[in-house]
Amino acid sequence: MIVKESLGFVRGGDAKETIGIGREKLIGDFVEEMNKPLTGSFRMVPLNKDDKNSILTRASIVGRADIVKLLLSDPAVNPAYRKNSIIASAALNGSLEVVDTLLSDPRVNPADNHNETLYQAAKEGKIAIVKRLMEDDRVNPADSKESLDKDYNVIHEDNYIIRETAANGHFEVLQELLKDPRVKIKGAIQMISSKLSKVPQNQATRDKWTPILDYLLNHHKAQEELTEKEITKYKEKINKV
Repeated sequence: MIVKESLGFVRGGDAKETIGIGREKLIGDFVEEMNKPLTGSFRMVPLNKDDKNSILTRASIVGRADIVKLLLSDPAVNPAYRKNSIIASAALNGSLEVVDTLLSDPRVNPADNHNETLYQAAKEGKIAIVKRLMEDDRVNPADSKESLDKDYNVIHEDNYIIRETAANGHFEVLQELLKDPRVKIKGAIQMISSKLSKVPQNQATRDKWTPILDYLLNHHKAQEELTEKEITKYKEKINKV
């Protein structure tokens, strides 16, 4: 059971006098929510009920901005631990209020771990959070990272955020990312073209990726990054699918 002492607000004496009836009820209500199993991308998130950072992570995931604010008032809590994974989790879940709350803490860096926070929001189509993050000068939507291919070779992924956004068909987010002059689109064009070639008979896939590819090829960045011959080749691919 999560006790109020584990959250660090009870310093002795009567709990109601120490943290106030409002805070006591707030934490008490959250005890039940903490015990609910997580689903989807969060189902494997570990939970240590004696670790305040773990509790903050869970509160961020389930969108409890009130609990997040309460925990941030405890100096023992570190909202930037594990390469700012807490705000990345909040972005993935789509809680703009939690993201805003975490950004109000000077220790939080949304650009940490190759702009993981923006990546999580963008690939899930969380446009409101993407717009909020893009207002932060530290965030770089054109960031790169290294990963492993199927043969465990290290590969360099340039502009990986817009590639994943395009692959997931999030048109509005794509437009938002392209407002930043640092973003390059050649890799995204190559990825979508490749995907269309592999599944040409899938109507749902065509409906998802063809508009994305057409938009990218007609963007002024395509003229800057591709030759006319390349653009023509990719446009012909659209007509064939």
